[in-house]
Amino acid sequence: YWPEGIAYGARNWIAANMASGSLTEAHAALALRLAGPEGALTLDKVSGDFRIAGTSVHFLRPLPLVTGVNATGTVDANDVTIKGTAGRLAGLRVDEATVKFAHIERKIADASVEVVVRGPLKDALTLLDHPRFRYMKKLGIDPNGVAGDTAARLVVTFPTALAVKFDDVGIRAAANLRGVAIRK
Repeated sequence: YWPEGIAYGARNWIAANMASGSLTEAHAALALRLAGPEGALTLDKVSGDFRIAGTSVHFLRPLPLVTGVNATGTVDANDVTIKGTAGRLAGLRVDEATVKFAHIERKIADASVEVVVRGPLKDALTLLDHPRFRYMKKLGIDPNGVAGDTAARLVVTFPTALAVKFDDVGIRAAANLRGVAIRK
């Protein structure tokens, strides 16, 4: 349970994109102070940590879900940071992932997803040829005709608005390739 209005900028994105899984552990700490003659309550500090297991997440719709995600996270008054330790993305193994929501007090927070995947190059190129992108088609490469392996780092930045324009999404990628062969 995550009450509306708390860390709004992160909450809405997580609620809309976390398809399944379990919050297995959570801790929170608050520092409160009575202030003024009327005893108004002031929140001086908030922090917490949590653990999730077996989660499935949409990180960039309509790409396939990242499944089997295990992660730990931290939260403070400004940021939520989630560090993934396992997962799968369309035939690729997720070795590490970091999702950060900055300025969570705003209605629309700034988000960044950094993920390292390993696996068959064909599977990575198939993701890049998704109908949302069609990068391989534009290059004249059929992912089914490619052999080899990759280790790739992908960084995606975006606002947490529920309707994000592709022009508002930043994408950077780097990859190491091994044993590459392209069939003509």
